[in-house]
Amino acid sequence: MIKNALLGGALLALGIVASASATNAAIIVPGTSDIWAWNGIAPPDDQMGSPTVDISPVLALSGLAGIHSVTITATGETGNCPGCDVPNGAGGVLSHEDGAYNGIPDLNAPLNSLIGAWVNPTNAQDDMAFEIGTEGMFFVPNGATELFLGSMDGYQWNNNEGQFSVDVTANSAVPEPFTLSLFGAGIAGVVILRRRKKA
Repeated sequence: MIKNALLGGALLALGIVASASATNAAIIVPGTSDIWAWNGIAPPDDQMGSPTVDISPVLALSGLAGIHSVTITATGETGNCPGCDVPNGAGGVLSHEDGAYNGIPDLNAPLNSLIGAWVNPTNAQDDMAFEIGTEGMFFVPNGATELFLGSMDGYQWNNNEGQFSVDVTANSAVPEPFTLSLFGAGIAGVVILRRRKKA
């Protein structure tokens, strides 16, 4: 009876810990999405070409308090100019021609790859740009409140084409102390029962 109760407690705790994953979102990220224009102000390198093309990056998540990490998977591809497509990453690594802008630092990443920016609108010191590629788990830095997604280019996003289909899963912070104590009690019970069996 005690054995079943302890095992049940351990399984319940495992289930609670496993369900710490919170939010799922399926997002389309156009090739014209420039993370350095996250606040609606285009960098000088994007003032070229058609001003009517929306180069805003995609806001993937906001209100990141309590979110420990995000898991991202992406399919699709973008090109940096019509008729001269370069497969994702095949154009080599480049950086943002204007360097840091709108609080987002410069980034070296493969041409046409999926990139992201952690943003805190009230404190640019918390902002960070990073390469995503096709998949990965990324820890939310302290102070970040929003996650923007875009396509990597050196300048002039308004003539880019293609898109990424992106799945984003927000993973909750470390489970609460009660959950951890329940999990610990269940594991301790299983260990005690195993030792009794051996004796």
